Amino acid sequence: MSVKLLREKRLPSPVVRISLAPGGESVACAAQNGKIYVLRVADLAIQWAGRHGGAPWRKAAASAVSYACDGMALASGSFEGSTVIWTAQSGKPFLRIPHESQSWVLALGFEPGGDALAIAHQDGVVAIWDVANNIERARLVHNGYATAVDYAATGKRIVSAGFDKRIRLWDTSEYEELWQAEALSLPSSVSFSPDGGRILANGFEEMARIVSVEDYSVIENVVHEDEVISASFSPGGQWIVTYCRDRTVGLWDAESYERLETLPMRDSVSDIAPLPDEEALILATGPTIRVLGR
Repeated sequence: MSVKLLREKRLPSPVVRISLAPGGESVACAAQNGKIYVLRVADLAIQWAGRHGGAPWRKAAASAVSYACDGMALASGSFEGSTVIWTAQSGKPFLRIPHESQSWVLALGFEPGGDALAIAHQDGVVAIWDVANNIERARLVHNGYATAVDYAATGKRIVSAGFDKRIRLWDTSEYEELWQAEALSLPSSVSFSPDGGRILANGFEEMARIVSVEDYSVIENVVHEDEVISASFSPGGQWIVTYCRDRTVGLWDAESYERLETLPMRDSVSDIAPLPDEEALILATGPTIRVLGR
């Protein structure tokens, strides 16, 4: 995939995280000024912007953002520990979830049916929140920052990662740990393949690792020349996308694990996501959102 810059938009504040709507029509941006911006991908026009925090936390930076699988709701997290759930189309917040230690929210993930939200906190807690009843269902615990979380497409499994250098798989019926495995360094991203059979994680220094969900057996390592900061599957499952400390983006075939492309970036990338048509990438670089494609 030979890519070029298709369009870009500069926002008022550096962007920490992005999340694409399931159809790829919108991108939500969590910014350091404490606001959530939702942009239309086609032209990067701002559809709405809302402030995550209320007094006394109005200036607390937003730290995480995630669309629900049906695109109807959007969750945002903050460095003051709270989570807000918004109506995605209007930008109206309808639920605020506090955390008793005011521990940073580092990652968010909706259960595929939208009934629950996994919230990964700096204090090592992954809180499973029942959205409809506004109560906590369960707590999954890491011994160190909980940095990443993802639901399998079936909703029956959760994978999480933390600064205890552990990657853990959980069953969602009783929220029991099924297995845990050691990373070589501090993992900041972990995700299921769209078919739910594989897990992709960084935290293995110059490589990202693809493992079996069943027993954590290693399927493949994709190797960079420098430390891998993030790794994810594309929505359709054709690619693996990695970002490396040397400011390169790697595109890999998700079946053969062959490297398809290495894209040098002129600026540091805070987050990256492939569009669902797998013809373009959207990146956050400082306050600028860029769309790269053919």
